[in-house]
Parts: sequence; C-alpha cells; structure tokens
Amino acid sequence: MKKAFLLFSTFLFIFLFSYSPNIAYAENEDKNSISLVRITLGQTNAFAYLFPVNTAEFEQMEIGSIEIEGFKYFLKSRISLLKDSYKTRADGIDGANVSDVKYYTEFDAVGFEITFDNMNAYNQFFDSGSDDSVNEGENESGNKKVQNGLFVSKTIYETSFPFGGSTVNIFNTLYDVTISSWADTFNVDVQKEDYINQIFDATSYVYEIISPRKTIYSDEMVESNGMYYNVFKKSQTEISENGKITFWTVKINYGWWYFFALIITIFVALILLLLDAKKRKRNLKNEN
Repeated sequence: MKKAFLLFSTFLFIFLFSYSPNIAYAENEDKNSISLVRITLGQTNAFAYLFPVNTAEFEQMEIGSIEIEGFKYFLKSRISLLKDSYKTRADGIDGANVSDVKYYTEFDAVGFEITFDNMNAYNQFFDSGSDDSVNEGENESGNKKVQNGLFVSKTIYETSFPFGGSTVNIFNTLYDVTISSWADTFNVDVQKEDYINQIFDATSYVYEIISPRKTIYSDEMVESNGMYYNVFKKSQTEISENGKITFWTVKINYGWWYFFALIITIFVALILLLLDAKKRKRNLKNEN
C-alpha cells in the first residue's frame, strides 16, 4: 500500500508539472494563490493543496535566503496541522493516503496530497469528515437544472466553491501566525513585515479539476495533451460575495441518435432504389 501511494504521489506531481497549462500560468503570472488541484483517473482520485511562498516578493524586499528558508519552515509547520487533521481522518480507511508536507520548487509553494485508491475510500473519507475546505468542495448540494434535448441532455450544477468563507478566515489566520512567528524569530523590520502581510492579504483561491475524460464542463474548461482542465479562481472578495461555481454534465441520448441514423439510412436507401429503378426504366426504353 505504501509503495503504491509513493508511486502515485510521484506520478501526480510529475503530471502536474508536465501537463497542466493552468498551473504553469499560475506559476508564471500569479503565484499568490492557494490552490486545490483535483485529478481523477478512473477509480483513483487525488487532491493537492498548494500554499504560496512568494519568494520573489521576499527577495524584492532584500530579505535574505536564511530568512526565506525560515519562513518556509514556519509555513510548513502550520500547514502540517491541517495535514494532520486529514491524516487522522484517513487512518483506518483502506485506500486513503495523506502525504507529508513539503516545499515544491516548481510552484514556489508548500503543500501536500490526499490520494484515494478507489471510490469506496473516497466516499468513506468525505462521509466521515467535518465541515472543512475539502468537504465544501465536495458539497454538490445547491441548484440543479436539467435541460432535456432531443439528442443531448444537459444538467447544470451551481455548487459551493471548495474554499468557503470560514476556510478563508482559517487560512488568513494561518498566514498571520506564520508571518508573526517568523518576523519575531528573525527580527524582521516592521515595514518589511507589513509588506509581506499585505501580499498574503491579497491571496486568491484556485480550484482545478483535471481528468483524461470530459466528465464535467465549464466556461473555464481547456484541453491540452489529451487532458481536460476546469479551473475556477476567486479572490477573497468574490468568495464573500458569491461563493458558488457553475459546471455541467452532458448525457448523449443514444436512442434518438440511433433512430435518426436508421431513418437517414432508410431514406438514402430509398433514394438509391428510386434512382436505380429510373435507370432500369430508361435502359429498357432505349432497348425498345
């Protein structure tokens, strides 16, 4: 089990680094985002939490590398508390695994993964959990609208963004405590500490769903290298004003497609028979 988890964990982040255009965009253009990335591969589901470090902002303020590494240490310590709560929940559920907290150079972020080897483990994990950020993302209650078409049926869902207001408050506190502890330990200048606080006060939130199949659709969906990405991003203000996201599923009504194909086939066959009959009649007339 442990070996399988390590193999999947390695694949997960190699996959993210190599194939996700949206995460690449986040790395280059908007590093100041707390991200929850979900990958669905058949029966296997994986979640990756990523918390930004904003190393470039520290360097811009001429904060040294030792102080930056110290900030990473304090951030990892605080995020480990969140990780431990998920690990406690995962203990005893066969197929549910929680990784250690670590720093990911490619994202300039601290994070961890939650993986599920099968849907049974996935369902047990969320059924046993309290009202937290991941559960908010898995809450599919809310408005559902079905649009029945002749050939295609579309079901539109309006559901909770995975980071609710309570989660935002928790994460804001997490960064406040991290910055304060770090600044006190390294005797950081008050002006620099205030600047770092302002940076993380502006942190946005991203929820990204990756799948090799078109399991869900959204206005944010893109396709790359045979994979489909649905990316939902909100600022803290947008979360407080409208903590909802919209996506939809599509069901093809194969019965009507088969019926329509049969009608077309019969229609074409009749035309060919009529043309053949006319040709025979014309040939007989010419022979006479």
